[in-house]
Amino acid sequence: MSERAAHFELRDLAVRFRAREVLRVPELALERGAVLAIVGPSGAGKTTLLRTLGLALRPSAGTLRVHGVAATELRGRSLRAQRAAFGSVPQDLALVPGTSVLHNVLCGRLARGGALHALRLLLFPPRAELLRAHALLERLGIAELLYRPIEQLSGGERQRVAIARALAQEPEALLVDEPIANVDPARGRAVLELLLELARERGLTLIASLHHVELARELFPRLIGLRAGRIAFDRASERVDAALLDELYRLEHAAGHA
Repeated sequence: MSERAAHFELRDLAVRFRAREVLRVPELALERGAVLAIVGPSGAGKTTLLRTLGLALRPSAGTLRVHGVAATELRGRSLRAQRAAFGSVPQDLALVPGTSVLHNVLCGRLARGGALHALRLLLFPPRAELLRAHALLERLGIAELLYRPIEQLSGGERQRVAIARALAQEPEALLVDEPIANVDPARGRAVLELLLELARERGLTLIASLHHVELARELFPRLIGLRAGRIAFDRASERVDAALLDELYRLEHAAGHA
């Protein structure tokens, strides 16, 4: 843990679904500007941890603090404001079908006002918002797709639109769930390198869940390994060797067949 202020602090945290505990974190601190990948087998709790950090899930027990404020103290407007500070890219991307790239990027701005703001933004977007959306897409290398229907995009293009939407929120953190699950390895590397570059440029906290362990170990400075809803390790990537990863996945596989 560096001397930078904590962005997220978890203590004795548990998440349960229908009385079944799916995540337990005795202690975890993530400083502002942290860049890390969460790895582990399917069902290990990676998405649950990301959604909990993003305040989409409320802990069943224990404490989650964001900037020192307990998540349980966030209500109404303060909860919406903090959620809006997290740019989330879910695994299914959650793009709006039947609309253009522009409208999907503008959706990242909806949390900045009420219903009237949202209606005006989507029907009659101000020039400043159009320029902002174009600049984001240009940074992501897909500015020419501004008015393209979502259905006409490739998997990699859709991924970049979802990232642009998250960045349109002007977030303090990016929470990205399996960002390269639906793209080929070369494009996957490019997406991860772009996310890392954007995080550095903007001083963002970046937390990504990944199945591609070798890419995670190569590109991310810190790895958290999850196994059966528990943190198996949390260390600098250069200290994560093949034996440690083999144990992470082998033991989870054995547990699934017990």
